[in-house]
Amino acid sequence: MKIINKCGGLPLAIKVMGGLLSTRSQIEREWEAVLNHRAWSISGLPDELDSRIYLSYEDLSPQLKQCFLYLSLFPKGTTIRQTDIVPMWIGEGFIQSCQGGSNTSTDDDRLEEVATEYYEELIMRNLIDPTHSTARYLCTMHDLVRSFAEFMARGESFVVQGNMQVPEGSGNDTKLPVRRMSLGPGDLVPEWAALGKHESLRTLIIIRSKNINFGLEDLLTTFSKLRVLFIWNGGDCGSLKSLDIINAPGIKSVGSEFQQAASSREVAFPNLASLYIEGLCEWEQWDWEDDVTAGAMAMPALEALTIKNCKLGRLPPGLATNNRHALRGLFLYGLTNLACVENFPSVLELDVFDCSELKRISGLPRLHKIGISRCPNVVVLEGVPLLDSLGLDDGTMEALPGYLRDVTPRYLELYCNKKLYESIYSESSCERDKIRHIGKHDINCIE
Repeated sequence: MKIINKCGGLPLAIKVMGGLLSTRSQIEREWEAVLNHRAWSISGLPDELDSRIYLSYEDLSPQLKQCFLYLSLFPKGTTIRQTDIVPMWIGEGFIQSCQGGSNTSTDDDRLEEVATEYYEELIMRNLIDPTHSTARYLCTMHDLVRSFAEFMARGESFVVQGNMQVPEGSGNDTKLPVRRMSLGPGDLVPEWAALGKHESLRTLIIIRSKNINFGLEDLLTTFSKLRVLFIWNGGDCGSLKSLDIINAPGIKSVGSEFQQAASSREVAFPNLASLYIEGLCEWEQWDWEDDVTAGAMAMPALEALTIKNCKLGRLPPGLATNNRHALRGLFLYGLTNLACVENFPSVLELDVFDCSELKRISGLPRLHKIGISRCPNVVVLEGVPLLDSLGLDDGTMEALPGYLRDVTPRYLELYCNKKLYESIYSESSCERDKIRHIGKHDINCIE
């Protein structure tokens, strides 16, 4: 009763303290420690904020404190999805696996498990509230709890909404660089001149802000330290025809929101014809499921896609789909984990370079021209009935790949080492037999 009395009869205070006490065993001295904690008399908080929330905050681990404060970036009344916030926490580096070792898929799964445990603990402590008892993957934050978190995060985070403008400097009295910022919802146009000065941004969240006057390429090329970019109904990209994203080394995952339309009646990037992505050197995952119907497909006008220097292990189903008819050119350079390229029914030209794990190329029925350079592990090339020109360049090849027997291009351009070159022209070698059916050859020796 003493703790309840200290809550002053305020429902929120009682609820938050109940969450804190639920983490304690029912031993009198532990409850006495809570009752006598110095945080009850903390000074320096604004009058409208509750010291009892501070007591609960002080009881969090350092990692959980970071996760809790991060939620203040979402505007009041926002429904927060677990599937959104968990990868954000991971991307920011708040989540540390208890196990050491290399960066494997098992480690990634463990990070997600730990982040989910943090999410559940914040619910248990009544610092966030699930929208339904059986739907805990959606949550909200009480306005006072959120205001407290925003106050505590003021040194490194800034929220721009309503009629606010992006600050020119730190936006607070701490003079620390702003590392996390959220824009919207609001009616004013965020000024790129001001936003672009915040080069230390690690997280940028844009929510229901349709009056943005800058592009994605501006964001990803200016903020070299950016780890999390979250755009929710963030503007009209309907007229955009070309998008270049270059040198964003902090990005490991691109979520489905990137190619998600603002509403079910719209299509994301309806006129985008060229997408060029280079230098996302830690990029491992692209979440983009296959759209059920061609009418709902994102980037329906995409004609050329270039991806350079990343760790993608696969091209997403939403990109490689039978509904995609405009894509003509696919250019993949330095995708060190890519295992296969398949199911691109409209592609006419494919170029793969330095994709060391690539093993299979198939399902490109309209392909006319292909270049395969320094991809030594390709063993399957099939489903290319219209192939006209094949370029093969690899100075490490000891023998011509067997898949050459299975394709019938009109023209072959080959670059190989001296030993293989001489073997091809040797009468006693079987290498020549692999390409004898190809009408025209241009075989070159790499010295």
